[in-house]
Amino acid sequence: MKIVRFAMILFASAAVALTTSCSGTANSGGSGGTSPPPPPPPPPPPQFTITNASIPLALVGAPYSAQLTAVNGSGALAWSTSGVAAPGLTLSSSGLLSGTPSTPFCSGSLTVNVTDSSTPPQSASGTFPYDAAGFSVELKGGQVGVYGYYNNSIEFQCATDPVSWSLVSGSLPPGLQLLPFPGATDQLDIVGTPTQVGTFAFTVQAQDGSNRTAQQSASINIIPLGLVITDGLMQLGVVNQPFDHVVPTTGGTLPYSFTVSTGSLAPGLQLNAATGEISGTPTTAGLYQFNIKVTDTTGPSPFTFEKPYTLLVTPAALPARNDSIATATPIFPGTYIASLSPYTDSAENAAPDQDYYSLTGNSGDTFTIGASASYSPYTSANDPGLLIAPTDPAIEILDSTGTRMTTCNDPIADSPPAGAPITKGTGTFTDACIDHGGNGGTGSSFVTLQLPPGSNQQVYIHVFDFSGNARPDFIYSLTVTKN
Repeated sequence: MKIVRFAMILFASAAVALTTSCSGTANSGGSGGTSPPPPPPPPPPPQFTITNASIPLALVGAPYSAQLTAVNGSGALAWSTSGVAAPGLTLSSSGLLSGTPSTPFCSGSLTVNVTDSSTPPQSASGTFPYDAAGFSVELKGGQVGVYGYYNNSIEFQCATDPVSWSLVSGSLPPGLQLLPFPGATDQLDIVGTPTQVGTFAFTVQAQDGSNRTAQQSASINIIPLGLVITDGLMQLGVVNQPFDHVVPTTGGTLPYSFTVSTGSLAPGLQLNAATGEISGTPTTAGLYQFNIKVTDTTGPSPFTFEKPYTLLVTPAALPARNDSIATATPIFPGTYIASLSPYTDSAENAAPDQDYYSLTGNSGDTFTIGASASYSPYTSANDPGLLIAPTDPAIEILDSTGTRMTTCNDPIADSPPAGAPITKGTGTFTDACIDHGGNGGTGSSFVTLQLPPGSNQQVYIHVFDFSGNARPDFIYSLTVTKN
């Protein structure tokens, strides 16, 4: 009995020990330990992108080539541009941007797009600084002795500032120089006063801030001083007395040719086409108005100049001065050019060169008579070429005794401006026959005259300088129109 009990106890102990050993082994890999980290995500696919950092700038007329490339696309690539494409350039399917720019391109940038052949397709785009610099040439001709700017004559368009210019061959017309425009160096001015006639060819070179260098050939044609007929006062002739007058002409290129372009000379006179001499013996009294046209031989485009002429042919010779009724110049309806002297002479004595003209008509005839200042050139340091009119002509109509007539319509009295302190006149030829346009010689003086009853009525037009500023070389025009 005792032996059996011992064996059972021994078996129990062994079972306990085995159980304990198995329990310890299970706990060593149980929930009480650390789990391993999850595996990393797969890397993203490579990005489809254009690899070019920039493309070259271009020059008009110069071959251009820029290869565009992209990475990480699938299959064939398709390239295109968006917006305005540079004129003269094409983008091939392989991404080659090439050609020869035909005109300046100043957009400042060029955008290209590319797609691959994957499903769905991938796309990428890039915008690159880009322009195509080129010349714009608009040269003007010049004239000897005439100062001028030739602004915008040569411009390096779409260039990068600053632009430097140089003359690399040929020569400018003497008297002219290159002058880049301040603050906008892509514009080249050519400035000065030409001193020599001819066509002058030259080549300039421009280099911009992007180191683009290009050359442009050009030429400037300088013509002679302008062709001008220099006289303008009325010419006087006498019936049956020889007449000779050479049309004075300056400028242009000899030889000249002269024609009567409108109107006609007095009977008995002829014009020498080669010399401009009007000569002969007039046979008929009258007022003859015509135009003389002169043409020179400046090539390739000859100069022409045309000027109105007035020739008064009288039955007998006129006195040297028509400064009184007794020495009045007989006139017919037409336009006359004459001069006035100051109202006083150099010693301040009243000795005006007042002009008197006689006009003949019949009872009830009406005439509009006007005198206007003719503008004369005046040069000063401050205002070169300023036009002024120092003659300030006024007119009055007199009878044979020197009494002012009262058979006129005064334009102011008959049609006063708004607010004038006078009432509108009757317009029945009852106004005093005198008028002054005023405004320091810039206006016109005129009246409308009705002749009194009777045939062969003779009245006298008196023209005088109202302001006293005139000199003999300052002129006015007198116009007589029969209504």
